[in-house]
Amino acid sequence: MPFTAMERDQRLVGRYHGAAAWRSVSPGYFEAFGIRLLRGRTFTEADDGRSTGVALINRAMVRKYWPEVDADPIGQWVQIGQRMGPGIEDRPRLIVGVVADLREAGLNLEPMLYVPAMQVPDGLNARNNSLLPLTWVVRSAGTMALPGVAVQDALRAASGGLPLGRIRTMHQVVAASSARTAFYTLLLGVFAGMALVLAALGLYGLMAYSVEQRAMEIGIRMALGARPQDVQSMVMVQGARLGVLGIALGVPAAVMIARVMNSLIVGMRSWDPAVFGGVAGG
Repeated sequence: MPFTAMERDQRLVGRYHGAAAWRSVSPGYFEAFGIRLLRGRTFTEADDGRSTGVALINRAMVRKYWPEVDADPIGQWVQIGQRMGPGIEDRPRLIVGVVADLREAGLNLEPMLYVPAMQVPDGLNARNNSLLPLTWVVRSAGTMALPGVAVQDALRAASGGLPLGRIRTMHQVVAASSARTAFYTLLLGVFAGMALVLAALGLYGLMAYSVEQRAMEIGIRMALGARPQDVQSMVMVQGARLGVLGIALGVPAAVMIARVMNSLIVGMRSWDPAVFGGVAGG
């Protein structure tokens, strides 16, 4: 939803200063997911409907909307959905902390606002519940044989028997969210392997055809006293020249394409000297 930074001049930029995904969470959310607190504080039980409205933002939001050097958004006020209608407009909130980025809607890092669940207006709650169900995150203190059954029994007992949705482990959640990217990566790997095989076959065929076309020349050289190893060295050197030319043209092009691959690769470099050196040497 769009947000407004209360301290900034709203006449110069229009009604809103930006837009960010936002999530209503309860105290303990960041500890359950292991999200690091970079500065400020997280939510507590005191952040209820009677207290001052507060919010946390992630590092991606700081980089995008507070790009100044050493900018500190803590202590500034923001308002979500200003003038969007009755029941949806949120009250001004004080930014009390900055947390690390979390890839929860995909592999991209997007600006994110977090607000206490106990401070969300009824209109926004109704809107959220119509789009996404309420989600519970349970962090166990050890290994359980049947974690889904234990969690389901505990939640059913605590809620008085309310129906529950499908229970999944965090591994299953992550696998489902990255399934499309994993499929694209597998498909790209298959095509890359096919291209490597075709390139090797093409190079072999080219060299075999070149040697066959030069059979008369090779025969004359051997008749004039050339040894077999001399002819072999000549063919290998000429073939190596083609390989060096291909490396000289291919490596810079691969480096340029690797920059595009940064958006598809998470947690590792797309430019690896060992990989480039191994492929060029092969």
